Amino acid sequence: MAPHLFCQLLIIPHATVFARTGSTSHFINPPEEKIPDQDANINSVYRVGDIVNIAWSTSEGLVNLIINQDNSSLTELDYLPNSVALTQQSYSWKVTIDGSDGGSKFDIAKDNQFNFQLFKINGTKPVAFSTFFNITNSTVDQYGSAISTSRAPATLAASSPRSSGTNASTTTALPSFASSSARATSELPPVQLQDSSSSTTRVPLGAVLGVGVFICVVAALVAYFRLRQKPAQRGSHPSNDLAPQHSSRPYNELHEYPPGYWKAVTALNSSTRSTVQAVELPS
Repeated sequence: MAPHLFCQLLIIPHATVFARTGSTSHFINPPEEKIPDQDANINSVYRVGDIVNIAWSTSEGLVNLIINQDNSSLTELDYLPNSVALTQQSYSWKVTIDGSDGGSKFDIAKDNQFNFQLFKINGTKPVAFSTFFNITNSTVDQYGSAISTSRAPATLAASSPRSSGTNASTTTALPSFASSSARATSELPPVQLQDSSSSTTRVPLGAVLGVGVFICVVAALVAYFRLRQKPAQRGSHPSNDLAPQHSSRPYNELHEYPPGYWKAVTALNSSTRSTVQAVELPS
């Protein structure tokens, strides 16, 4: 680990080894360790990228701020970036474990429990200890266990159909993207049917109205022309009253005419006689 300081004396990270009688230094945030080897399940949890505002109180003029990984090597100290010879009693740290900030590099898969310690300048023993906290990221959970890929899509495993479940419960157990796809699939047919029916209702209605108007206009024109042609046809054909009626009976020279014909001839002869009498000269 770099940067680090090799100590000539064996350094034990737990506070119970050192006598604190008369110590005037203690941590404020995270709080001072009061219960050694406390249960890791109650530790504070910081995720990589979080900002931790560290605060302490000390009567020492200058101190070094150390970060200690539990179960790490006991012969080296790990520093935060620019955490040596501090005069202030606070420090803001963005949680980083890959050394990209200039601090030490840690493998939290080995152990994800850490605490802070204060050292005097050139001191070999801590003067203050903070409580332990856990660091987690996308590969290690807060309990220090590796996050496997099989545990990540937990919602997919929960969405498998159950023999006693209904389709509705199966749908709600799906992840959000699967549920949206299922809803889109189930809602798609009604939308298509509605659009199709509405379009077929509007378009044929206009077409039927147009065809109906056209048929009415054509019918009116045909009726008009037929009415005009009837008087002309009547004037072009002779009257049935004057047309001779043919009969199968033989012609009789003794003025025997077919039925219906003699009336027209008689009327004609009568008219002729009347006319002749009107112009007859006296003898």
